[in-house]
Parts: sequence; structure tokens; C-alpha cells
Amino acid sequence: MYFISGDADRSVHVKSGTLFALALAALIVVQPVAWRDTSPHRAGFVGRPGRRIQYLDWGGRGPTLVLLHGWNSNAHVFDDIAPKLTDRFHVVAVSLPGFGESDAPGAGYVLNTAADAVVEALDSLHIAHASFAGHSFAGWILSRLATRHPTRVDRMVYLDAAFDLRGSDSIVKRRPVQRPPMVGITSQADVIAWLRRNFFGTWTPALEGEYRGRSADEEQRAALLKGLTADAEHGPEEWSRIQQPVLAICALATVSSEFPWLSTRDSGYAAARTFVATERRPFQHRECVRFQRTVPRANMLELAGHHYIFVVEQERVLRAMRLFLSQ
Repeated sequence: MYFISGDADRSVHVKSGTLFALALAALIVVQPVAWRDTSPHRAGFVGRPGRRIQYLDWGGRGPTLVLLHGWNSNAHVFDDIAPKLTDRFHVVAVSLPGFGESDAPGAGYVLNTAADAVVEALDSLHIAHASFAGHSFAGWILSRLATRHPTRVDRMVYLDAAFDLRGSDSIVKRRPVQRPPMVGITSQADVIAWLRRNFFGTWTPALEGEYRGRSADEEQRAALLKGLTADAEHGPEEWSRIQQPVLAICALATVSSEFPWLSTRDSGYAAARTFVATERRPFQHRECVRFQRTVPRANMLELAGHHYIFVVEQERVLRAMRLFLSQ
């Protein structure tokens, strides 16, 4: 499967981007505001003290689908899309160790740690095997699950998660226009307004839930980052050993998704458009093609839009996931 959907120049509501999605906002200390989670899931923990894993369970009929979030995120990022899959699947999301309300490992946090923690959570929830969908950094964890615990994995969907980590970060660093700084931030409402305009270009209950559900311990997060990302840099070397059927849904940047704060009247717009056309988008396409050619049973779908493609292009992602996972 290989096709591009969407007009590359049409306005898409968000920003395609870097792996560490909300790290800047997490550095801002603001007064918390009450928030009520309205997504129809059951929430709980599995595992023993010190190794607890947070999970959200939306219920549903059919085989189990497990959702894994990206870096500096948590299970709530699926609050929008998960309920729309329960007519065909039993849908569960977990917050990976050290994220959301899950306990963080004391030391030695690598991809095996994350993959084994997911399997331990499945054991506690009495799930023998499942299909998986993972966003962004979770793609590296999906690959490790598939090769380390192959009997637990039926099918996998990579949600803008099929690319080389080092290459992506180097491209992002070459952006000709920088994101506006976070100044005058005194409340959570200010942070959300900044994120909506300068990072996503939109706001949804899932993004609200992800923001409210993040851990505040950035020093600990930075320590975790070193081991995980060092391990993940070798991710493409593992692709050829994946034997399960795979669908890679790859986001192709637009000016409005990469630079949501820019308008066509801004002085940096022309440089931003050139960057997207000559650097960002070609890199994303090359990586998606490389993944599809390297993974033995891979399909690929490219959609114009934001890195959080399953949030902002939800209906198209849902159709693709339903078709692939039901085969």
C-alpha cells in the first residue's frame, strides 16, 4: 500500500515536528487548574510498587488493540481516537515507564525496559497477545516488542514513527524560522494558548488530557532520555527483523503544520515554504519509503499534516487503521 492523501498546500491545523513534543511547556511552572477527564475509559494501575504502570481501558468488542504514546506524552493522548475504535477492538493504552503516572525505572532505562514493562502490563491485564499502535518515539518500542516478544504481537501501526531519530532531529534544527518564545506565561491557560498557536495550531480533549497528565519531574525525564534515545538511534537496524504485518502512517509536513504561527504575510513565510518543500518533506518521504522497503511485511500511507497525525487527521487515520487491523 503506497499512496499520498491530501493537498500539500492546503491549510492543516498543526505543526509537524520534533520527537520531544511538549518538553518546552513542561518547563513552565504554573498554578494547576481543575480538569475533568471526559473520555469514556476506566483508569488504573498494574504492577508492584515502584514498577506501577498506568493504563486506560475503553473496553470494546473484538481483539485487543494496545496504544503506546510518544516521548513526554502519556496514555491520555489517545482520548479522542480510542473510543472510536471500540466497535471492533478492545482498546487499551498504557503510559510507558516514567511517563504520565507510571513509575520511572531507577537506572538503566533502555528499549528492553520499556518493551518488557508493556508485556508485564499485558500479563497483569490477562492479555495474551494484541495488535499495537504507537506514536512517534513508541515506534522504536514497537520494533523491540516485535523482535523481543514476537508471540505477543499480532499487527502494528506506526503513527508517524517510522524514521531515523538522528536524521529527523538534524532536519528540525535547520528550520529557518524559530518558534516564538514562551514569554509572559503565568497560568496553564497561557501555556495552552501558546501550544495551540505555536505548536499544534489546534486543541482537542486528547491534547488537553496529555498536557494535564504529564509528569512534572523534568530532571528525572532528562536522565531517562539519555539511555532510551541512545538505544533508539540504532532502531533502523532492527526493522529487517520484524516479521509481523505493519502499517506505517507517515506525516508529510506542510507550512501550516510545521510553522502554525506563520501567516502568508510574515517575512519568514517564503523561507519556511522552501524549507518544507526542499528539506523537511523529502526527508519524511525518504524515511517512510526506506521503512517500507526494509520491513518485510510493511505497508505505508502518507498523509499531509502534523506529527500528531492521529489527532488532527483522525478520520483518515481511523479508516486506514480499521482496514489494516481487520485484515
